Amino acid sequence: TLRHKVIIPSGKTVIFEAGSSVDLINEACILSFSAVHFNGSKERPILVHSSDKTGNGLSVLQAEQKSFVQHVTFSNLNTFSYEGWNLSGAINFYESKVEIQHCTFQKNSCEDDRNIIKTDFLVANCKFEDIFADAFDSDYCTGKLINTSFDRVGNDAIDFSTSQIKIDSCNIQNIEDKGVSGGEGSTLWVKNCVIDGCQIGAASKDLSEVYLDSVVISNSKYGLVTLMKKPEYGAATIIAKNLKLENCQENLLIEKKSTVEINGMKIEGKQKKVAEMFY
Repeated sequence: TLRHKVIIPSGKTVIFEAGSSVDLINEACILSFSAVHFNGSKERPILVHSSDKTGNGLSVLQAEQKSFVQHVTFSNLNTFSYEGWNLSGAINFYESKVEIQHCTFQKNSCEDDRNIIKTDFLVANCKFEDIFADAFDSDYCTGKLINTSFDRVGNDAIDFSTSQIKIDSCNIQNIEDKGVSGGEGSTLWVKNCVIDGCQIGAASKDLSEVYLDSVVISNSKYGLVTLMKKPEYGAATIIAKNLKLENCQENLLIEKKSTVEINGMKIEGKQKKVAEMFY
């Protein structure tokens, strides 16, 4: 049980052994400038949680070596906050390469459950459940998101800005806002994914390009949306093939100058001021 903020300098390696349990209380956190290794296993997973729901989570900043996180459950955490320094995620990696596999993120109360900035990442075989706001937020990154599920998310499931990301074999359901969102000049390749029960299935904003291949979007208010949110960027694009839109109230919402292309057929936008409908 940690009752204070723990700061780890650079040049170390931080190891959490299989079967460990870390309880962050009294706004405690782990803030590391070194790589972290969570060596959990299927038989002996690791638990990082906050029994009083005040824990300020885990943040890894500018670590020289890659971090590895496997078979960990992160639960009931909040975001880092100290003397005016505030981060947005319960789990933050900044300029720190990371591989995260077989992990569960649940019941974390913050703007972003997990925030990864300016790095390269792999996230595979994970679960995001009962998330207060955004589940997975990433800015200025390259990475892969594979075989990961999102369920009961209060805002966006996947939100990437100024990033190049491959998303494959993910299941996204019961999302209050967007299932997949690319913004600020992002390029997303989304393949073999099921998106069900969202406000918006997939969105492309502000000079972003979102490529959909073998994606099913169902039971959502809007299937595909392209728009300009920030005038300093510009129009956006979605290019889809083998796309299924099922039981959506409105399949397409395309802002003027933005486009959607489905199986080689390009559709020009006519709607004005789409951003004002959502923001």
